[in-house]
Amino acid sequence: MKELLPRRDWLFVVRTPFHLAEVKAGEKTWWCADRRCKRGDRAFIYVPLEGVRWFLRVIDVLDPSQSQTFCESFKMATVVAKILNVFTPPIKARQLRADPNVRLEGFVGRNFQAKAFMIRSDAATDAILAITKRPRSEAKSQHSRLLQRVRDLERRYASR
Repeated sequence: MKELLPRRDWLFVVRTPFHLAEVKAGEKTWWCADRRCKRGDRAFIYVPLEGVRWFLRVIDVLDPSQSQTFCESFKMATVVAKILNVFTPPIKARQLRADPNVRLEGFVGRNFQAKAFMIRSDAATDAILAITKRPRSEAKSQHSRLLQRVRDLERRYASR
């Protein structure tokens, strides 16, 4: 019997999402993943200047001798994945940086400058998923309160 390893979560940075642009939640597809990825791992796909656009689960890791050379050329493994969620609109980098659980992760500290980051904390994964559930009006009202506070401070200091 195969020993099950604990599930890990990842954030993959991709410059060009290729065929992912057409996949929908619930569909199976292939993707390039870190070679340390295992079956059952989950990953967020981050596109620079856009944000996190997909969340997927690794269903299978293909044998390197049988995998597509496309992923091998990037020194990555080819995985079969199920798309768990398509984020519309994408989760922006500033939203990730604003969350106290997420800002401690390596991808924030390195400003998304790598191909793959292992997410160290379940709280960070939960926080990223929670960002998508927040009503947009809540985010706008927080932004409005911050702007109002800045205006108040500017007035206070201008009158001195």
